[in-house]
Formats: sequence, C-alpha cells, structure tokens
Amino acid sequence: MISHAASPSVRKGAAVEAGQLSRGMIAYGAILALQSPEYVAGVRQYAADPAQRFAYDFLVHEDGQSFSGDPQTLESYHCWGREILSPAAGEVIATVHDLPDLPIGETDPQNPAGNHVILALAENEFVFLAHMQQGSITVQQGDEVAQGDVLGLCGNSGNTSEPHLHLHLQTTPDLTAGEGLPAQFLDYLADGEPVDRGEPERGQIVSPE
Repeated sequence: MISHAASPSVRKGAAVEAGQLSRGMIAYGAILALQSPEYVAGVRQYAADPAQRFAYDFLVHEDGQSFSGDPQTLESYHCWGREILSPAAGEVIATVHDLPDLPIGETDPQNPAGNHVILALAENEFVFLAHMQQGSITVQQGDEVAQGDVLGLCGNSGNTSEPHLHLHLQTTPDLTAGEGLPAQFLDYLADGEPVDRGEPERGQIVSPE
C-alpha cells in the first residue's frame, strides 16, 4: 500500500506505491479515492488541529458501485473482508481490535478510527490505517512489519458510513494531535491516465499501471 523511503524532512511526506495499495484492496475492481469529510468531522470533536487534512478513504468500485446486492448488508460491499497490507516497513506503535463492526447507517463518533493500526515509518511520520474488522488485526504493539505484511481485514468499525480503508499520515501517533502529512503515490493510473508521482484527488479512480 505505501512504499515509503524514510524522508529526512516531514515536509516530504511519504511515497505510496499503487501496486501495493491495490494488492490488498483490489482483486477485481478499482479504488475510488475520497478525502474523508465524515472522518474529519469526527476527529475535530477531539482535536483543534486537523491532522486529517491529507486523509484518504479508499473504496473498491466494481461497475461504478462500492457494493452489489443489498446495501444494508456489510458483506455486499466490495471492500468488506479485503486484506489490509502494511504500507511500508515500520514498527507497530498501537492497535485497537475489539470494537464492533457497525450496521450500515450507524456510526461511532466516540471511536472515530474504529479498529486500527498505527505504524511508525520514520521520525515524526506515522501512518494510520482505520476501520478494520473486529478481531482481524494480526499485529501488536512493538512488532516490526515489512511492506506487504497483512495487518488485518477491511471492516466497518468507528465513524464510518460503509466498509472502506481510511489512510492518513501525520507527525504524531496521537490521533487527536499532530499535523497531517501529504502522501505521494508512485506509478499509478488516475482515471486511466498514468501518473509517475502524485496525490490522488477526491473522486478519482486509482489503479496500478
């Protein structure tokens, strides 16, 4: 998901390899990149500093939709149960794994990230992967992970409207504090056009080259 070369300056953010991102989140579809207004609203209840300003939500779209069948059933969503891979080599700083996956239409603003993993990628660079399935997280605090290691499964826990992966970088491991960091994606397609390095925009379909 993220191919990260530790940068000496947090201003450089991180580099995201679409091939890694898609290996965990795409089997038969494309990813819709959405900056996350619901998540930002939830976090801002706790943090005056919006660390989520570079946040993304990733949905798997097939035939233009994020689900097939009954939209009230979690299993109908293409993201549901997909493996979430470690975006880079790093250390697991924290996990939450015991929050319930919520029915469609219910949210948990008191636990906006839901079940999640926080990785330290470099000095002052932490990546949050949120809304994972209850009981699916396979790592624990202190583990060293390699890029591509399975961290858990995509779920619908926390302040979420449907199953998806929330991903963002920030300068601290504290969700309620810190500055958001931009993530640079490498070698991907955005709405079918090749991009060597860039930041997906709201509503774009991104996929590996």
